[in-house]
Order: sequence, then structure tokens, then C-alpha cells
Amino acid sequence: MPHIVVGTPGRVLDLATKRNALDLSKVKHFVLDECDRLLAEIDMRKDVQSIFKVTPYEKQVMMYSATLDKEIRPVCRKFCQSVSLFYSIYNIYHSPFYSIYHSHLYDVMMTDSPPLLWD
Repeated sequence: MPHIVVGTPGRVLDLATKRNALDLSKVKHFVLDECDRLLAEIDMRKDVQSIFKVTPYEKQVMMYSATLDKEIRPVCRKFCQSVSLFYSIYNIYHSPFYSIYHSHLYDVMMTDSPPLLWD
């Protein structure tokens, strides 16, 4: 059984459900990179949801995106049992020689107001 699986939603879904070549019953971490793009497109979202359903209920869900539009945030939240941390990085200054970044780590609960953090 592999420790890490990387692939497009369509390919992972094919291996996990149609070919039965990939067992996802012991997944502990579910990671979506560029989640805004994956979940914005309906076909990809359906594939991600199908993969998500064959993984265990108890797992850590991590989603990454450089740009997370307001419209897609509620979709992302549906995949998470609770939001505990939100990490944001802002590029303050960029030159041909170096960049300066400012970062924040927020402790966020589901009852907190996301617009205060994301806007």
C-alpha cells in the first residue's frame, strides 16, 4: 500500500473505484493543492467528492490555494469537519533580487467569521 498518492482527480478515482488498484480505506491525510481550481470546475469537483467518499470519515483535510474566491469558500468548508488553522502569506515587496513576505498564522474555529480573516 503506498504512503503517498499524487494524481489528478480523474486518474485517482479511476484507480480507486473502477480498477480497484488503489485502496483508500486507510487514508489519514487528504490534500488538495490548487483547491480553488479543482473545486470550481463541476466535473473535477464531482471526482474529488467521489474520492472523498471512499476515504475514511476520520482524516485530516488540507487545502491549498494562492487565490481563494468567495464563491468557492463554502464548497471548501463542506470537506472540512472543523477549521483549526488558517495560514496566510502576503508578498509585501518584490524586486529582481529578493522578495519580502509577511505571514500570519491564525487559530480559527468554525464559529469565527471567515470574512474577517480572508478579506
